[in-house]
Amino acid sequence: MSNMDIFSSFTSDALQFFDNIERLKASFVGVFGVYACVALAHIILPGSVIDGYACDRHGNTLTYKINGIPVVVLSVLVFHWYAPNKTFFYDNYYHCWFWGNVFGLLGSAVFYYKGRQQPENEIEYGPRSRTKDCPVSSSTPSDKAAFWEQGFFRSFYVGLEFNPRHRFVSTDFDWKMWLYLVGAVMLELVVLSTVAANRRENGGHYSVAAVVGGVMWTWFVFEYIYHEHVHLYTYDIFAERLGFKLIWGCLAWYPFFYSIGLRCLVVPLGETFTDITTTQGCCIVALFLFGWTLTRGANMQKYYFKIAPSEPYFLGCVPQRSIDFTTKQGSRRRILMSGWWGLARHVNYLGEMIQGAAFALPGYLVTSSPQAWLYFLFITSILTPRQHDDDELCRRKYGPMWEEYMRRVPYRIIPWVY
Repeated sequence: MSNMDIFSSFTSDALQFFDNIERLKASFVGVFGVYACVALAHIILPGSVIDGYACDRHGNTLTYKINGIPVVVLSVLVFHWYAPNKTFFYDNYYHCWFWGNVFGLLGSAVFYYKGRQQPENEIEYGPRSRTKDCPVSSSTPSDKAAFWEQGFFRSFYVGLEFNPRHRFVSTDFDWKMWLYLVGAVMLELVVLSTVAANRRENGGHYSVAAVVGGVMWTWFVFEYIYHEHVHLYTYDIFAERLGFKLIWGCLAWYPFFYSIGLRCLVVPLGETFTDITTTQGCCIVALFLFGWTLTRGANMQKYYFKIAPSEPYFLGCVPQRSIDFTTKQGSRRRILMSGWWGLARHVNYLGEMIQGAAFALPGYLVTSSPQAWLYFLFITSILTPRQHDDDELCRRKYGPMWEEYMRRVPYRIIPWVY
């Protein structure tokens, strides 16, 4: 098999997904089964109920049930114990991705319709939901006009409601949190299936590259879910509405595209393809952990600054310095400008890009396939413009205070470079 064969199979396999109706049916059952099991496990399994950062339209803090780790562990164990084919999500990859697209479109249509049924006095017109530190609406007449003038396609894409939820079995079922959880579970199952396919292709032995890739992606999933309480304070929760972008993203894009570079490792090692060495694998993991440290360190520092703003140090050693001011309404606003947030305004994005490069290296070093770099290119292309959106939101929230922060921390993503 040549390098060109690997890349061409990326499209040829996709075009044949409808050839086998039985596989299409089995894939529907597999995908829908994961969705249903994750929802049921999230409702039934115990978990801590904590306050989030976002508020409802009345200014009341939203509460969340946190039990992501038990849900992911149970899902993986059920798949390991009961799935007759451990490579199911690899073998039926395009069939499952097809159903992820279908459910993503259907879900987007449902929430678009639901959003249009809101009474006008219940709609949040501003660019972000109400939050603990800003429980009153920040919307302006121009925000209301822009909301109604944005047209069908933009409304469908970005969504109409910030944090829709329903009451199920004494649980406030938050649809955003379920989407992130089911996306993580599906991604992990796809990764495990791909690594199992690598073992099958190599006579019962795992390649070093597949182990390195599988370990990094598994860490990515479990670490994210372990810190789901931290993500209640992130951009996705309080500044993005629930529309096609998030629904399709979590059901189709996140679980099936992110680890696509791992698929090119399902090749027989021998004369054409040579495995990476253990030393190379360790270096790749070290690069990944460096990127993770940037991202997680920055996110954790910001999280603790928000929940305990009076604490003078982060981790007992990093001073928590900030720019402070008081609004006309008497509320205090603070911008963190020390530690990670003194290096660049979005140094956490740099960490995600570095992790993306680490994800690409095992597949690229073994096969030289450009497919290995697709996730890195995606995450870089989405985070670079998102940084501009973040700056605009913060400029609206903090005003001249944000301009002062930009003066003191001039770098956007890469310290001393950009």
